[in-house]
Amino acid sequence: MLDTSEPARNTTASENPSPGQTFYELLEHRPGAWPHIHEAARLQVAIHAWILLSAHDFAAPDDSHVMDVLALAWQDPACRSWMQSQQELWARDRRADFANRLEALAAAVEGLPRLVSVIGLDTTPPVWLWYPLIPRGALTLVIGQPATGKTTLMAWLAARLSRGDTLPNYSGHPRPVARRESEFVAWYDSESTGGAFRRRLEAAGADLDLVRYASPDTATTLDAVDAIKADLNAMPTLPALVVFDTLGGFLTGKTALESMSDMRRLLRPLAALADETGTAVVLLHHEGKARRADLMHAGVGSIGIMGAARSALFCGKHPDSEGVYVMLHAKASEEATAQPVAYRLERHELRNGASTVKVELDGVSNVDPLNVVNRPLPESDGDRGAIAEAIQFLENFLSEGPALKSEILGAARKEGISAQTLRRAREELRVESKPFEQPGVARNRWPHAWQLPGFQGCSRGKMNNPEQPNDTRINTDDARVVQGCSNEGIGGVEQPKTLVSDTQLALGGQEAKMSAEERLREAVQRHHGAIG
Repeated sequence: MLDTSEPARNTTASENPSPGQTFYELLEHRPGAWPHIHEAARLQVAIHAWILLSAHDFAAPDDSHVMDVLALAWQDPACRSWMQSQQELWARDRRADFANRLEALAAAVEGLPRLVSVIGLDTTPPVWLWYPLIPRGALTLVIGQPATGKTTLMAWLAARLSRGDTLPNYSGHPRPVARRESEFVAWYDSESTGGAFRRRLEAAGADLDLVRYASPDTATTLDAVDAIKADLNAMPTLPALVVFDTLGGFLTGKTALESMSDMRRLLRPLAALADETGTAVVLLHHEGKARRADLMHAGVGSIGIMGAARSALFCGKHPDSEGVYVMLHAKASEEATAQPVAYRLERHELRNGASTVKVELDGVSNVDPLNVVNRPLPESDGDRGAIAEAIQFLENFLSEGPALKSEILGAARKEGISAQTLRRAREELRVESKPFEQPGVARNRWPHAWQLPGFQGCSRGKMNNPEQPNDTRINTDDARVVQGCSNEGIGGVEQPKTLVSDTQLALGGQEAKMSAEERLREAVQRHHGAIG
């Protein structure tokens, strides 16, 4: 990551070279740095090299540095795709000599090692927007429930940056404080109105002229990185801070918070943009409703969201003090975590008679972080009653044994139980989900079955083979009966050969084993079609 103490500014090419030119010149002295240049800048390096080639009438300069850079760029899929498209255009223009040289170049770089010496790795220390909580040139996650002050806290930070104020140090050890200058802030909103945001800024004393705002009607989605980059470049100076409030409001319909691959694909380009511009990008994110053992799983959705961030903060209520909130440093990739910070949300009257809230920081708190993250979550009586009904439904449905997830979801819908309520009931019961093996079918296509924790016994009766007798009479005195299973679950009294003890089954009672498998297989066939 290129590290500069001052934010980049929009200037002409002569005053401030493009990233492509900057990295191109860097590679001339440090060719081993190529693997550590972020993806967004590699294509710019390749384009810069093409421009130099065109200036030499598509003949390599004497120092051959252009061809060395192109050899490196050819290893990158995005660069190679662009170079191949340019090759076709130039071949069409009868520039055969260059096309032939490009083919020779492709052959020359085949088999180059992907592993490089760590000697060439960049050890430049990170630059901080707010030490050690928010680094520049990277993503930071701020997690919390609604009404815990996430937006108000970031509005306070935006105000301090716009005025050039120094920021408090909660690292637990002294650090020199550099003089700050006023800096721009960009804010993308997906939830509230601009008026509410402006009132928070005014209460915090912000220089409003240095804050740029995109309303829910005009804000773009996170996958439109080029549009976001254009917005930032249109500002008089690249902003020190860019805030997206909140993450879930900037996703397209095809992107799922729960998908790790979706989140990685979405956030990597945004992280590259932060790295390229030196801007601190902050994503506000909602807290999940399930109880958890650590802060790393506090947010809604995939752990990939936390993985993409270099730093993460958690905002929650103080467990012992009414009206007091705590900011916890949940993740720190560049420094040791900061101490917990207590803050209050106070009502503030503006000069025009309007009222809003503002943040007042109380300083370091000695609160136990797990008492903040694992506090009882607020629920209405209606919510609690719905969850209790869902718990009873699941217990009844799974009391006879495992059942296909698709069957459970379908039955829950008929009972008026929402998917979210069912999920919370499943978490409280600690219901286990296991794939049901289907011979001849790829493992990633096996359906899942749910069962109560620690269940030992047969599959539930609804998974039986309809061709077998459905006789529910059972002689519990018969030593051959597997205790805890219904009669239909082991074949019925008309098929005594399938009534076996656990010892007999372990010694090779394959017919009873196949009976259970066939019942489950029949249920799968009803919902997923024929299987092999």
